Amino acid sequence: MISEKHDTLTIFYWLAEWIKDGGPIPQETACDYSKALLGAISRAFCNGTTLSDYVDKCFNVLCSKSYNDLPPCFIRIDIAHLVKLVCRWKCLAGTNKYRLKQFYVRCVILLVEAKCIDEFEKILVNILTVSMSQTEGDLTKSTGKCPSEEARTRLLFNIRGSKINENEVVKSTIDNNDTFPDHSDEETDVSSKLKQNSKINAFLNTIKSKSSSNSLVEGDRISPYFLPDFSKNILRLCKEFPLWSNVMSPVFKSPYECATSAAVEGDFSLLKNNILKKNTTTMTVDRFLVTHLKSIESSMKIARSSQLQENNFHEIHFANKIEKPISRMSPVSLLNFIPSDKEYESDLTEYENKHEKNQRFIDENEKKTDR
Repeated sequence: MISEKHDTLTIFYWLAEWIKDGGPIPQETACDYSKALLGAISRAFCNGTTLSDYVDKCFNVLCSKSYNDLPPCFIRIDIAHLVKLVCRWKCLAGTNKYRLKQFYVRCVILLVEAKCIDEFEKILVNILTVSMSQTEGDLTKSTGKCPSEEARTRLLFNIRGSKINENEVVKSTIDNNDTFPDHSDEETDVSSKLKQNSKINAFLNTIKSKSSSNSLVEGDRISPYFLPDFSKNILRLCKEFPLWSNVMSPVFKSPYECATSAAVEGDFSLLKNNILKKNTTTMTVDRFLVTHLKSIESSMKIARSSQLQENNFHEIHFANKIEKPISRMSPVSLLNFIPSDKEYESDLTEYENKHEKNQRFIDENEKKTDR
């Protein structure tokens, strides 16, 4: 879609026209954290449902285990955009908070990897307990470890087994010049502002109160992980956790563990940094379309060439299987392919006879043409 306006209604109109022209509604979509794009996708692909209503429906399905009100499309947020958004929080900015940033970003990835709501709740309680506690270590009034120490130990243990590296995720997809919208975007409409008493808010308030009570238990040393501003940001982000975590993947039976739009981001990065690199001035729409179509045509030729090469490889592999290649035979069977002296002489005689026959045929044709 090429347009000067990128609000919810404009994108929704384009998607609605696309569906009207016969475009199928996808079972799963992945995009960045643009609220305008997310709101348009939920309206177009989920029967006019707003983004806040979509999140509430997903949360109700997780709590009730009933799939009657399940939306038809699984909307997911690209993990690279989510991690980059967290990395740009002001509470994690500065060189003196590099270790804190590494720890808490990996904690967010643990939330992304959670595949059920109970696992998500336990991880979030541990994260909030650590970020809201001013002390850690052993208990001062009794024996044992304080809740913040136990929560930090559990998080570090889970981080060691994590399959996702946030540095690789961010570098593989996000351009340095990309902008990331905050949560005060165009989809925060009146209906979402009025839903302060929704089930998901009650769920998060329960987790917050439990973590607050854990953080009040004092330890014998000061905690270097105390970061109250992070707890506020992560609670605000978790109001839409069905969009960016894996808790809905088993419900929608998604085969993808990680939501990513790396292919599209890489294609547009190539278009912007390589193909349109020489065009520093403003470009008209028609010139951009021609340039973009040429790049798509070139990419299709490369893809077709790779496909033909792969098909030829499979055909050769299949033929070699039938012909039983010599390289796969045993040393004893290889001796059968070594010709004897008599066989070699007979083959040489047969070749000479064929050559003389062909030469006579050529001479006869030359005589006919001379006549």
